[in-house]
Amino acid sequence: NKPEGERILSVYHVWEGMQVGRELEWINPTFISDPMLQEAFCVHYKLWSLVYDGTWIVPGRIVVMADPGTTVSDPNPTTFKRIFPEDAKCDGDSDGIPESPSPSRASTKCSMRSTASHVSKFIADDASTDTICKDFTQMERLTSVNNAANGNSASLVGGHEATDLVTYLKQHGVNMMIRCNYADEPGMPIVGYDAEALKTHGIGHRDIVVPDFGGGLPTKAGVRHALELARKICSSSDDAAAVAVHCKGGFGRSIVLACCL
Repeated sequence: NKPEGERILSVYHVWEGMQVGRELEWINPTFISDPMLQEAFCVHYKLWSLVYDGTWIVPGRIVVMADPGTTVSDPNPTTFKRIFPEDAKCDGDSDGIPESPSPSRASTKCSMRSTASHVSKFIADDASTDTICKDFTQMERLTSVNNAANGNSASLVGGHEATDLVTYLKQHGVNMMIRCNYADEPGMPIVGYDAEALKTHGIGHRDIVVPDFGGGLPTKAGVRHALELARKICSSSDDAAAVAVHCKGGFGRSIVLACCL
């Protein structure tokens, strides 16, 4: 009968969190009882993870992901191969993977069901977006093999070209990107993306860099700045405004900063 410590996570706390998620519409109980809606929900997250190396922390509001430069260099044909649209026409209507709604923004059961049946065939079982463990020294060889097998050099998901990252982010309401890593760090296959180019496509950008050594943590000023950005976006009248936070791998610094939000 030893009393629980203040920092011990109990099952009760987990259920409390589930209740909060339900009240804030981060969790839709209908998904549990409807297999098709459940499938659509899972497909949405698989697309984020397997193709774009990211996932929602707060559905429709905060997404965490790896540095786009690491994912775009992934030799696996499932991941996206273009960060920016090829032309201005890709502003919000692009060929490739169909747009799937945020789980918390689904308008009707029918739309979710149709999304599940249409998108599930695009999911590949061999996707590799584990950025930390990628062997980029094999990238050229594997890319050549994939290109020969597929007959072209495009990123393919079920035989269809993956939507470029910027178009996909805009489809899901992301209008601010926060980068927690340096543009050029050890282990990154390419130097980081052009932040100014992001802005020309309607996605704001801020660097809140956290050193990746010695247990580095964001500074108080950095956290304060991130909070101000997130508060401005998430409190806007736009119901589909979201913030993306990334570091090199999407597992450490970005998660810490996103949890502050």
